[in-house]
Amino acid sequence: AGLSGACYALPALVAPGVLEPALWLTTAFLSCMADYVHISHDSAFHGLDRCWATLMLLRCSLLFGARLDPSFFLLALVPLGCFVKGRDAKLLPDPSGWVFWHTLWHCSGGLVVTLGVWMLYRAPAEAAASGLHIG
Repeated sequence: AGLSGACYALPALVAPGVLEPALWLTTAFLSCMADYVHISHDSAFHGLDRCWATLMLLRCSLLFGARLDPSFFLLALVPLGCFVKGRDAKLLPDPSGWVFWHTLWHCSGGLVVTLGVWMLYRAPAEAAASGLHIG
C-alpha cells in the first residue's frame, strides 16, 4: 500500500477553490501517514485515516449521487472490489496479497474520485465555455 494513498491527492488537481483541494490533500496525507509512515506500528493516524476516509466516502456519495448520472456509481465497484479483496487477504499469513489489493484500492479509488470531481466541477464549466451542453 505504502505511498499509493497519494493517489487521493489527484482530485485536488481538478477541484476548484481552496476547500475542495484541501479536503483531498488531507485525505492523501492521512492515508500515507497510516499506510506508509506508521504501517508497522500503532498510531492515531490509523484511526484518523479510517474516520476521514469514511466521511469522504459519504460526502462523495451524496455529492456525486445528487449531481452525477447514477451510472457513475458503477465505476465505484472497482475500488470497492479491491477493498473487499484486500480485507480478505489481510486474514492470510502472507501480507503481499493485502499490499497488492490495498494499493489497487488506493489507485483505482483515487482515479474514480478524480473523474467524479472533474465531472462535478470542471466538465460543466468547460462545456459552457466551449458552447457545448452537458446533461
